[in-house]
Amino acid sequence: MDLMRAVLPGMVYASSALDAAKNADACVLVTEWREFLDLDWAEIKSIMARPIVIDGRNALDPVALTRMGFTYEGMGTRIRPE
Repeated sequence: MDLMRAVLPGMVYASSALDAAKNADACVLVTEWREFLDLDWAEIKSIMARPIVIDGRNALDPVALTRMGFTYEGMGTRIRPE
């Protein structure tokens, strides 16, 4: 992270996905790394200010997240979870 701080000094860096989600208005997922797909999404929802997920890789289950109470947007999809 130190290298990125040198490149982008104005960014706010978090030590974990949970830290990044605290009081967040939205979560934007732009990777398919397993560590982010396998998060405890119920816990993430409980610490966010607004439970919004923008899935830039369409790697998450939109139906499951919507049932949990998230507002879900998959990038480039027209499918809306019910």
